[in-house]
Amino acid sequence: LVRTLFGTSLSFAQKKDERTKIFIGPQAVFRMDRDSDYLKRIDLSLTTDLNVPDRRVYLLTAGFALGRSFKFEKASETVTVLTSTPPDDRYEEILADKVINFPSGSSEVQGAALPFLRDLGDFLKANPTFWNTIEIEGHTDANGKLSYNMKLSKDRAAAVRQVLMSQGADGNKVTAEGYGPTKPLVKEDTAEARATNRRVVMAFSVSGREQRNSLSAKIKELRTKYFPE
Repeated sequence: LVRTLFGTSLSFAQKKDERTKIFIGPQAVFRMDRDSDYLKRIDLSLTTDLNVPDRRVYLLTAGFALGRSFKFEKASETVTVLTSTPPDDRYEEILADKVINFPSGSSEVQGAALPFLRDLGDFLKANPTFWNTIEIEGHTDANGKLSYNMKLSKDRAAAVRQVLMSQGADGNKVTAEGYGPTKPLVKEDTAEARATNRRVVMAFSVSGREQRNSLSAKIKELRTKYFPE
């Protein structure tokens, strides 16, 4: 690297009135080991005082410098964006004998329960954002063998699921499970109590009060339409 030096310094002139402290001249800089953390540099410069008319006074200087390079990196900033996802809200509809009344020992959907479920399936297909998932639970009373009731309850839940899917409800979001008599609502000591425990439960997973209210209003409408009191 070659550059021109220009600045002020002590004059080279011997006369006191000629010391203007102005100099000019070339400088050569040699750098070594650029790839190393330690830098070595040799400077050679030849300067003359501008105040000397005939420029016969020159100053030759040489220098050696040794240094170490340091890299300062700005610390990276990690920004964490927290997004809040509304928790799923479980909303249950209990469809007892008055709505879905299976014949004894059967899993076939009959009577007004069939159009009720078909209309509900149409609504679920038309409004997929109103619900996330549905778990259809089948329950029986305690009469009979446990193994038989477990299978029967699951078959009934699967039959309800099939009707909803036949109307276009997304089957990937609808599951069916049978619990037999293992989750009774009331203690079975009367025929009425056993009828209460025989039921199908639709457990909806929804993402907000608006969706919950829409589902509730639709099911209430269908109950009134097909099962008027």
